[in-house]
Amino acid sequence: MDVLSSLKFNVMHIHFADAQMFTLDIPAYPALAQKGVYNAEQIFTESKVKELVAYAKKKGIIIIPEVDMPAHTGSWGLGIPGLAVDCWDYVQTVRYGENWIGLNPAHEDTFPLIHEIMRYVKATFDGQYMHVGGDEVNLTCYTRSAEYTQIKAWMKTMGYTTTKEIENHFNIVSQQEAVDAGLTPVVWEEVYDNGMLNGNAIVQVWSNINMLPAVIADGYKAIF
Repeated sequence: MDVLSSLKFNVMHIHFADAQMFTLDIPAYPALAQKGVYNAEQIFTESKVKELVAYAKKKGIIIIPEVDMPAHTGSWGLGIPGLAVDCWDYVQTVRYGENWIGLNPAHEDTFPLIHEIMRYVKATFDGQYMHVGGDEVNLTCYTRSAEYTQIKAWMKTMGYTTTKEIENHFNIVSQQEAVDAGLTPVVWEEVYDNGMLNGNAIVQVWSNINMLPAVIADGYKAIF
């Protein structure tokens, strides 16, 4: 934070949850952080978050928290079994394959948890932005998962016939939950590329800088 301030940077983007760890202490779901970190010192309690945000403000820095979804969520399943799909047989032979593990749309806690995360971020971070990710979704992880029968039943109730619609559903829900909580959603470029961008969202381009002018030309805000 001190280095950023000295270099006149005013934004700090922090991954508080990813495939490897879930560090935010969400009061309604305490097991996520308790079992989603390597040691307790890595947990961002509410008081620790507020201390971080207050220090950042003193330095003129905005913190943009990211809780990536629906991929990059393998760590979520440590605290709530079944919340992230089990496709380890498929991903374990691929370097960084753990990033492909996605949220289980059929689990009863999945969407209530997303709702709770957005409201927690709004109340605790006291900021405008929420990065909801949306990158590197691997649909084969769903079809190769132990929960695929359960997921197919959920798809049927939703009227979905393809796994691509699972990704789209998460894109829509995560952005709208952020908006409903009073936050501006930030998403990775894949969400724009899939045509699932909420009108309030900001696109973060990360792999194809040529996409920047296209996003802006379509009337959206973008960062790189």
